[in-house]
Amino acid sequence: MLKVFFTASYRSKDKYQIFYDAVIKKLKSLDCEVYSLENCESNVSDPLEKELFIRNAIKVCDACVFEISGDTFQLGYEVALISQYNLPTLCLSNNRDYQKIINSSNIDFCKYKDIAELETKIDVFIQNILHKANKNRLNITVQSTAKIKLTKYCKSKNISFSQAINDLVESSIPLD
Repeated sequence: MLKVFFTASYRSKDKYQIFYDAVIKKLKSLDCEVYSLENCESNVSDPLEKELFIRNAIKVCDACVFEISGDTFQLGYEVALISQYNLPTLCLSNNRDYQKIINSSNIDFCKYKDIAELETKIDVFIQNILHKANKNRLNITVQSTAKIKLTKYCKSKNISFSQAINDLVESSIPLD
């Protein structure tokens, strides 16, 4: 299951909530696990709790989707956070074509005019990620004791097996 972080402008909820809901609904229909303050069971209101939630969600996710029609500094900050993790990201806007302004290899900017077009953009984005993931797949065999340790470690850090193995390789193997 693909883990996707979704965020949008809190200040623009009144104007764009119908689109925020459509993004979450579409991601779930594509069998994605959605990490978002928009569909958080508990109402996180403390700014530090929000910050922690966002950082932790970005760490464990495979991709990000931003609804940026109501662009704010907070959204820009969150985009900067995801750039640290090199995650594929889709930024959707109902009113501005950012693709003409910003060039990024990991961020796709798309303008949409209605929910149907929004859903199509999300569908294409997720299918591209899944296609690339299958091209980069590495099947490995681990001993049962190693799997037990890996499982405990992943649960304690709230990360996937893939992320734990990637972190181990990055920290243990020199590039020489």
